[in-house]
Amino acid sequence: MHIVRRLTMGLGLAMALGAAPALAQARKPVIALSMPQIQGVYWVSMNYGVIDEARARNIDVLVANAGGFDKVSVQIQQIENLIQKKPDVLIVGATNAEGLRGVLEGAMAKGIPVVGLGSLPEPKDKLASMIIADHYALGKLQAECLAKELGGKGKIGVMEGPPGVSWTGDRVRGFEETMAKIAPDVKTVVRKATVLGRGEGLQLMEDWLQAYPDIAGVFTAVDEMGAGAVDALIKVRAEGRIKVSSSNLSPIGERYLRKGFIQCESIQQIVLQGREGGRQAIAIIDGKTPKKVVATPAILITKDNIDKVDYTDIKAPASYRPR
Repeated sequence: MHIVRRLTMGLGLAMALGAAPALAQARKPVIALSMPQIQGVYWVSMNYGVIDEARARNIDVLVANAGGFDKVSVQIQQIENLIQKKPDVLIVGATNAEGLRGVLEGAMAKGIPVVGLGSLPEPKDKLASMIIADHYALGKLQAECLAKELGGKGKIGVMEGPPGVSWTGDRVRGFEETMAKIAPDVKTVVRKATVLGRGEGLQLMEDWLQAYPDIAGVFTAVDEMGAGAVDALIKVRAEGRIKVSSSNLSPIGERYLRKGFIQCESIQQIVLQGREGGRQAIAIIDGKTPKKVVATPAILITKDNIDKVDYTDIKAPASYRPR
């Protein structure tokens, strides 16, 4: 049992001699959670899933927020600080997969199991468990929806999202490979990898409207970028005419979807991913073997089905405030 494992040698001797140590002296289990950011529906919902699952088992969670996908050095420092606290398990969503390799190998060398959550860090082959969405399927659903919206033809731009994280490549690959199969007359004329943000989506879309005045559609990795693209389209009264597909269904993404400014949203069961991260960490604490890979299915949301979906495993309650 976890409690027995954490007793000191002195207490172990006392047990051997027949003395009953107080359970209050046993160390309470601790999970450390390192996140690239805690903003937007995705990471807030992920935070909620982990913490709610741990709370049900009376397990403490130490949370570190790097503040953005461009803050790799900040996350490294935070993880180093978490390691000093000797958590039972470290759960990590990566700012940059390769950038965290060294610090996580250091954690593993100290006997701290690492669970990858959402944005998987390296070394993946040494992670105790990997909790992922089917990002290829998320891109595939976007392609199927956008192809239909475009009538199977037209020029598009691809806003990939941040470089150096696993999910962006899988999502774009799912989109482009599917589009090539089902709508070969839809042609990608421009693509760009960039940090996530509404401002970045706005700037890119403004640039693309100037360079490609006949652009017919846009793929965006997440709907902060998608909303920014729509903001640019609204300025030139092209909202709804130029089709936008995206992912995550953030509050602004949902608003624009309902208005018909975003046509397609592929979404993850984000709360469920967070819960699975917590569950696999708890399995480790309990001395059990965690599942190596847990992948949650993708879902397509459109204006037609947005009010028919159960969001319990998808996003945190509106009242939730992350910590």
